[in-house]
Amino acid sequence: MNKIATLSMVSVLLALSGAAQAQLIGNYYILPNSMPGQSQHIDTLGGVDGSVVTGLVQSTLGPSGLPVASAAALSRVGGSGPIQDVNANDEILWWTPGRTGNKAVLFEQTRIDPANLNFTSDFFTEGNSDNNSGFRAVHWNGSFELSAGETGTVNMTLRADDDAWVFINGQLAVDNGGIKSIENATTSNGIAGLLEGVNTIDIFFADRHQTQSGIVFTSNVNIVPAPSAVALLGVAGLLTTRRRRTK
Repeated sequence: MNKIATLSMVSVLLALSGAAQAQLIGNYYILPNSMPGQSQHIDTLGGVDGSVVTGLVQSTLGPSGLPVASAAALSRVGGSGPIQDVNANDEILWWTPGRTGNKAVLFEQTRIDPANLNFTSDFFTEGNSDNNSGFRAVHWNGSFELSAGETGTVNMTLRADDDAWVFINGQLAVDNGGIKSIENATTSNGIAGLLEGVNTIDIFFADRHQTQSGIVFTSNVNIVPAPSAVALLGVAGLLTTRRRRTK
């Protein structure tokens, strides 16, 4: 590892250690649209639901830590279905780079974002003012700690254009699926499955239709990077994180 990379890693490690700063680590991907040399992703530019569609994903994350498409999503006609980019366990692969053809997903960047996400509009791929060439998909993760008396007091809200889901400790907490303009999901009050001590949070987002893109997430807990996040980031992700922390 060269000196610059080492210094960059140290800087980000220091940033991650600042627990007072509520932060999420986001891995950003691109679902190709009109991108030279790439086919349009199979799950984009279908129909439009026009409102929140719940029940597109199952209530628990799959074995690879990804949302699992429900039977309804796999067989859905029109609107946001059918969801076809899945693995053998029906986990949705919009956040898994690689593969070819109309199921290719491209890695964009890794960065640290404020834990209260506030991308109300124009949440397009890096350097673009629209989603004509590709659609942005993001997986954010972090953790938060609760005392015994706090487990019934957690509130979260989620607005998204298009699909977005929040999972706490691998369990679906806020469901905001569907292809639509930015709309609010039901606020979760007293989320089930919260633990005394450390809880994990995963937020999945995917823009799948023109013309807009956005996500807004708020919570009353102090979310910080998960303990294992530093080891998983790698030097390339750390350098990208330093390059651009917020929109």
